[in-house]
Amino acid sequence: MEMMKKAAGMKVFSFVAAMCISTAVAAETYNTAVDATYAPHAMRDLSGKLVGFNIDLAAELAKEMGATINVDGVELNAILPGLNSKKYDFVVAPITATLEQANALLFTEGYLNSQYSFVVKKSAADIKSIEELKGKVVAVNKGNPLERWLQANQDKYGYLIESYSTNADAIQAVLAGRAYANMATMPVTSWAAKQNPLLKVATYSINSGNVVAISFRKNDEALRAKFSNALKCLKQKGVIVKLSQKWFDVTPAADSASVKIGVGTGIQNFPGYDPTPVTLTCAK
Repeated sequence: MEMMKKAAGMKVFSFVAAMCISTAVAAETYNTAVDATYAPHAMRDLSGKLVGFNIDLAAELAKEMGATINVDGVELNAILPGLNSKKYDFVVAPITATLEQANALLFTEGYLNSQYSFVVKKSAADIKSIEELKGKVVAVNKGNPLERWLQANQDKYGYLIESYSTNADAIQAVLAGRAYANMATMPVTSWAAKQNPLLKVATYSINSGNVVAISFRKNDEALRAKFSNALKCLKQKGVIVKLSQKWFDVTPAADSASVKIGVGTGIQNFPGYDPTPVTLTCAK
């Protein structure tokens, strides 16, 4: 276990744009991080290599920008402190953008809609409403917006919360009987149930009304603009749709965050949004 923890903290993956770059002008290099246990967004294959939707997203961004992107696999709680300490230049991990976070971070527009979901044992009773969780333990990945949602609504619905450093540990709590359900985003619960025959996705889910976006330090408007342009180009080329089909087995709707291209930069009606219309500059 100690060796696994050390490995998770190591820089394990980097992407170099597959295009000719003059030897006189080096490609820009950016450092970022993912939670390496948050499948299918990011995880390790049998060889220890990072794979997943957000790993592919980093590779596509690198290709579009003609840049090098180094990706660390760490625990979720280390990612935003790493951003604030300038260890990381941006966050490619799937961060659900909330109004609270938009006061401390800059976001691109969203690239996924955020649907909260529950996974339970296949032998357990289904969850058809949030009221059915009263008195039951819900396991969640510590430090993410879903944990904060559970905390904000705990008194209203009467469930108990157990927070874990990784979502894999939260799922293990369900399998071990320490928790009734694990709350995560829809792709994560679907992946967990697909990989483990002892689990199933509950009927009940929550439309958070939020989106998943790439995040930056509050004063990094110029860097945010570069990545925002690249993300819009990936949407225009259908790349985000293809990644969703590959990793989530879902074809996003035409009005989804994976398809729609915003006029300005950032998330409309959130702090940090720049309404100035963007003229895209995309790689061929």
